[in-house]
Amino acid sequence: MKNLFRSILALMFVFTLIMPSSSIFAETDLDAKLKRMGTPEELISLWSPDLKKQILSKGLKYVTHGISGTRTNKTRKVLTVVATAKWLPRKMPFWRLTDPYGVAFDKDLFRIVDNSAYYEDRFRWWGESSFNTFQTGRNFTYATENGVGFNADLRGDEFVPPRNVEEQISSGLFRIESKATNYPRGSSSLTGTYYHIISANGTIGLTFYGIGVSFTGTASNDSRGATKSFNY
Repeated sequence: MKNLFRSILALMFVFTLIMPSSSIFAETDLDAKLKRMGTPEELISLWSPDLKKQILSKGLKYVTHGISGTRTNKTRKVLTVVATAKWLPRKMPFWRLTDPYGVAFDKDLFRIVDNSAYYEDRFRWWGESSFNTFQTGRNFTYATENGVGFNADLRGDEFVPPRNVEEQISSGLFRIESKATNYPRGSSSLTGTYYHIISANGTIGLTFYGIGVSFTGTASNDSRGATKSFNY
């Protein structure tokens, strides 16, 4: 019998921090802009053109797995956070329901930027090279003063005609800004967690505590997370 509880081992979950600036490069190609700013190619390949446009919509100076940066407006510093979960090729899980994921930050230092949410779920059929967009949205599923989250809808296989999903990528984007208005400098950290639901019964939910994310539903789940420390 297949070990359903080990499926989370086939999930890659990462999040990237981005420092916007008042300028934007002249290249028309989105990938070229992101590469020039230092974005790892393996991350660029996971994002759709629409997500890349959302990242670049405010202009940005560079991208890094850590963070250092520049002033973003006259009073505050802004971070763009992109959380990405990828099921590895040919490793799609047995349970394909709705998986919650979220990122927590220090509410004493940062606050959510209004109307900054964007999420997408994309999948690729077995034997095809291009991804299909399954879901997109511009609202948070979960939002508190120290964290936000989204739900990833996992695409099931089709039976008529028979087609199997080879891999899926879910990404959520949001922005936070410093509460201090004096071009602050300091250090902090973010914590992100993805919860894979492994039962058709029960409820799902997230809560945020300190700089952490926890599952509040009753459904059986497994999880994968990451923590990122940074200077700003």
